[in-house]
Amino acid sequence: MPASQDAQVSRTESDNPDLESYEVRMSPGLDYSMDGEVVVESVSPSAPRVPNTAAGLTAPGVTAGIKVYVITNTGNERGSNAVYV
Repeated sequence: MPASQDAQVSRTESDNPDLESYEVRMSPGLDYSMDGEVVVESVSPSAPRVPNTAAGLTAPGVTAGIKVYVITNTGNERGSNAVYV
């Protein structure tokens, strides 16, 4: 099987009753910056999984930080720890 050019992102289900969606965000490089993060995908809570992404991974050797955020319908959000690929 050939190597994948994207990152497989997973999440732990949130038990927050106000959950609206999940957001996958990316920040280029090895130091995650909320100022430089970009929303890659918004995912419904009923979606079976977060889709794979190639965001920020434009060439061999490039690194990006990825976080999954829980977005609530009350306007709050909370991000995971950054994972670097």
